[in-house]
Amino acid sequence: GLSSDLALLSATKTPWPQVILDLYTWLSAFNFNINITAPECAFELAYEDKWRMIMIMPSFMMGGVLVYNYFMVLVNKFLLNKHGKDIFAHSYRAFGIAVTIMYYIYLNLSMTALEVFNCSIVELEDPLTGELVSDGKQYMQETNWVCYEEGSLQVFLIPYAIVALGIYSVGYPLFTAWALLTPEMARKCREDQILRAQDLGYTRKTNPHCYEHRLKYGKLYYYYKPKCWYWTLVVLAKKFSIASISLLFRANATFQMCMIVLCIFIAAVFQVKFQPFMSMSEREEVIKDHRDAVAEFNEEIERRRGGSLTARKKKFQLGTMEATDVVSATADYFWNYNTVETVLLASSILINLFGLMFESNFLKEGTAPYETLANLTLTVITVTLCYIIIVVWSEIVVAVFPSFHCSFVNRFRSANEEEEEDLTMERESQKLHLELQTLEFSSNPLFQGGGKGDDGAVKALSEEDMMKQVKSHPEFIKMATDLKELNMQLRESKKAGAESKEKAKFAKFKMVVLKGKEDFSSSFSVPNDDVTAMAGSYQGENTFAATNPMARR
Repeated sequence: GLSSDLALLSATKTPWPQVILDLYTWLSAFNFNINITAPECAFELAYEDKWRMIMIMPSFMMGGVLVYNYFMVLVNKFLLNKHGKDIFAHSYRAFGIAVTIMYYIYLNLSMTALEVFNCSIVELEDPLTGELVSDGKQYMQETNWVCYEEGSLQVFLIPYAIVALGIYSVGYPLFTAWALLTPEMARKCREDQILRAQDLGYTRKTNPHCYEHRLKYGKLYYYYKPKCWYWTLVVLAKKFSIASISLLFRANATFQMCMIVLCIFIAAVFQVKFQPFMSMSEREEVIKDHRDAVAEFNEEIERRRGGSLTARKKKFQLGTMEATDVVSATADYFWNYNTVETVLLASSILINLFGLMFESNFLKEGTAPYETLANLTLTVITVTLCYIIIVVWSEIVVAVFPSFHCSFVNRFRSANEEEEEDLTMERESQKLHLELQTLEFSSNPLFQGGGKGDDGAVKALSEEDMMKQVKSHPEFIKMATDLKELNMQLRESKKAGAESKEKAKFAKFKMVVLKGKEDFSSSFSVPNDDVTAMAGSYQGENTFAATNPMARR
């Protein structure tokens, strides 16, 4: 986001310092800007030839993807001895590569196509009178060709530019809108993101409905939450809007910069409002929101059927945060993708404001205020880029290459992960304790009586008598007591700094508890599967198994 915004700023008429313009040019490499290589300096290349080369560049890239696709077809058929649909199993991925390439070169293609219409009146200073004079003609900014004059090369390129704008600048967003907004496509995108939040869906077995959809269009929405799967369209709209503003208001650089600030500010407002990115720390919240939505949907169905409703209560807990909670929350905040995007947008707004200051007559090149503002602009850009590098390093590079771990980068992340691991262990112990205390044996016919009546029917025990019988069982009492004692030892060991040893003991005891549950169930002559099914029904696994972390474990 920042690299594309800065690349667009380099196209404005703002008198940026040369070092900042050079930085803008190098950052445009992330948008596949061919101009940073300056091919016309290496060999003789006219502007119109370079323009055509950029416009047909997507065709060569798509041709390369097509060659790769058919090369893999031959490999699968003759070398790997695959048959039928397996020969073309990679084609979905190849299509996804083509869609991703178009996304990254979209901005550069749009800006290059719009250059043909970037014309303005050139004013020069009269050496005798010192006044600004012009011949009244408009000239193309990039080449100084006369615009809209018969025989001009600018007029010759206009039809090609219109076709390029229609195919790239308008056609690709329309294709993206079709891939994301049509009802069937939208349903698949949301379902796939719910699976991604649970770290599922990477195989056809775990993603039977959306596996091909993920391979083909997954790069368009995989950054975002299920409710904001369409956010790529917002990003494309922001990019094209800034590129159009750079063209339409080029005659007045001050007004041009103000419009760009307005565009980025609107994007920042939407970003803060919707928080569309799905970072790793927010995946559990996404699963919880989906589970709540499923429960509300089931309640609505039950209400329309006239059935009884079970009121869902939300629990609120008031209290003060401990020091470890503050560190964990701080680490989550700064490593959250939504925070990263907000920082990038804020930096873009600041840099645009600095550009407006460079436009003022108060600043003269070479003066102390001019150099101070230039250094401040470089500082903002550098700090923002360092922040991005740290986040990318700790989230992506270290995940792929663990040997590149940097302790000073991941210090807060490590503390946060340890705290989350401790909380996970605590929740596991509470779930096991609750599972043992709330087994609904009355729902099992084998537990619904201690004898038979006169007519041979099973005599049902009351729920209260059944629970008394269960809680008085020696195995239950032993397991509950041992679990309580182990929890107390775990809390004491945390204070003494012996967490690792106690974690191993807890894992070992968890296996003992599960084994004890089997012995406990077998003492009542009930298969262990029935006990597990009853415990699972208590935890709500029958509502939507794919969204329940316990089901995945």
